[in-house]
Amino acid sequence: MLESIFNRPVAALLWVLIPLNLHAAGIESEFQYPFATTSFEDCLTSPYNLYMDLGDPDVDHELINNAFDPVKECSEPRVTWPATSSELGFTAWYYSTGGIGLTESGGDYFGVTEYTGYVGSYTDGIRGYQMGDTDGIVELRFDTVTNTESDYWDMTVDLFAADTGWENADQLEVVLLVDEGIELSVFQAEGDEIESIAGSWLTIQQELTDYTSARLSIKLISSTDSECIFIDRVRFNKACQVARTGESEDCNQNGIADSCDLESGIADDCNGNGIPDSCDLFIGLLTDLNADGRPDECYSCNADIQNDGQVNVNDLLEAISSWGPCDQDTPPSPARGLLDRWDADDLRIMAWNMYNFTVLEIPEERSEAMARVIVALNPDVIVFQEITLSPDDVNASELRLWLESNIDPGPWHIHDGIDTGIRNVIASRLELDMLETQTDPAPLNSPRGATMARVNCPDERWSTDLYLIGVHFKAFGDCESERKRQGAADSIANWIGDLRTPGGVVDLPEQTPIFVLGDMNFYSDGLQPELTLLNGDILDEDRFGSDIPGDWDETALSDLRPPQLVTGETWTLWGDDSYEPSRTDRIITTNSVLMRQNMFVLNTTVLPSDVLDQYGLQVNDTTREVASDHLPVVIDLRDPAYCPSDVDHDGVVGVNDILEIIASWGLCP
Repeated sequence: MLESIFNRPVAALLWVLIPLNLHAAGIESEFQYPFATTSFEDCLTSPYNLYMDLGDPDVDHELINNAFDPVKECSEPRVTWPATSSELGFTAWYYSTGGIGLTESGGDYFGVTEYTGYVGSYTDGIRGYQMGDTDGIVELRFDTVTNTESDYWDMTVDLFAADTGWENADQLEVVLLVDEGIELSVFQAEGDEIESIAGSWLTIQQELTDYTSARLSIKLISSTDSECIFIDRVRFNKACQVARTGESEDCNQNGIADSCDLESGIADDCNGNGIPDSCDLFIGLLTDLNADGRPDECYSCNADIQNDGQVNVNDLLEAISSWGPCDQDTPPSPARGLLDRWDADDLRIMAWNMYNFTVLEIPEERSEAMARVIVALNPDVIVFQEITLSPDDVNASELRLWLESNIDPGPWHIHDGIDTGIRNVIASRLELDMLETQTDPAPLNSPRGATMARVNCPDERWSTDLYLIGVHFKAFGDCESERKRQGAADSIANWIGDLRTPGGVVDLPEQTPIFVLGDMNFYSDGLQPELTLLNGDILDEDRFGSDIPGDWDETALSDLRPPQLVTGETWTLWGDDSYEPSRTDRIITTNSVLMRQNMFVLNTTVLPSDVLDQYGLQVNDTTREVASDHLPVVIDLRDPAYCPSDVDHDGVVGVNDILEIIASWGLCP
């Protein structure tokens, strides 16, 4: 129970907090790293409704996530969540003080949220935990953390109190329960004391060196919606080993031992060779063709020639047996550029939301910018969203004419999808078949359909074709829009299951790579429609059948997350004054039967001037003011059976491929 023992003056309170905040802000300079964390990013969130406690406000009890009909309703915010592989779990508890608690009709703003109206942004990721209008005492309790290895360790947590006029009866406390039930009151404030720290993020820190276990709790009493706090970036931190000459390696010369760099996540090691990737790149063991600072093999395990999830002696033997030039139709370019395919014969797919692209009405400046982008990227297949055609246009002849006039004469094979004002369109240099515009059964509340086709890949280089599902899910963050996204995701998950299993409505030859790509309007990670697409977790099973994994090996589909060239950022939708940039445009695929090569998001504003000149681009060609509010997304593909031993993509199996196999030895990332 929270007690009224807050009798320190405000000035003294601030004297305590400022040093703690500065100490916590300097964690990296003191070589500490988090080993147990929560930022609420792994929690499934549905930020559309208010939370209402269905328990008795006169009885102390645990708060629970309320059940809901996932087909007809949007859920209330989650107030509790189990631990995941990367985040601590948490529970919430209510203690009665005679008030109505969180049982008020209509609910209260409480639980995991993405709302940023008070905070501006969260300190780690896009989510936090909101507590307010408790009308009683509410405790947010995190899982117990144990540390028996490090001499020094501590806890930090970020708090934000809304600047709304706190009352004397309002109380806030941060508590740690340590070894054998010892309770440490880390921070206490009430009324004016809370008001004095309101309006900005505050970091609270507590050293735990004398203890081996700790459980964090945050307790609040408040009586109105506006009297609320936000919680983010819970961290339990260990001390890092400082590099000492002759005692530890420090290849990147940052003053921290390489082993600690890797353990703490300060440095990456995508190939698991015990060397920071930056050092691998510096000494030439790994390549970085797209210049984003991340080794190319982090995007695909190229050295895993046998495609068994690890690089070992079998891959080495296969490379030796394949020694010499690959049998390519097109010789490799001697000066491969940043936007080029890694191999000249790679098949390139591009997805781009063209932002209400009306062929007959598009301004000349915009048309020219979009044409420059497509010419520079030179895709074999384009999956467009938001194409508008005239009512009397037949077979997208207007778009075909624009492509022939502005890109190249083709021929272009076009599947124009469903006419719902704005269309999803597939335009391909390769022939298309198995054309469909809607899944069967179709979602009841998502009329845009799915523009689907099989791409007939060249037989001389491909042992399989590709199956594309072009989508544009409903936009906006309201409950009804989320339900429409969920209906579309359910229908596509079922359709992919039907594609992979004999019988039903549609069948694909076994091991055909399947792609779902386009503007999915997933404004953040971890929402249910995304999980449905990835895992086959169908909610409306009465209409779409049981859950079914999407990949041919009976595992989940893969979300490829292509990075922006140069910066490595993954967002694809430009932000504005009302929302942050987000990764709404996705490529989701059957990774078990895919050999992906280069993949990236094109943002011309970050490209060096010589690259812009090389490809005939202008710096603002992909900005929302000139072209679209979305960036184009690109992936290059190769038949898994086509010269897999050419690990470094130079058209020859040779010494460099052997060296990269050795450098990548072990399990694939």
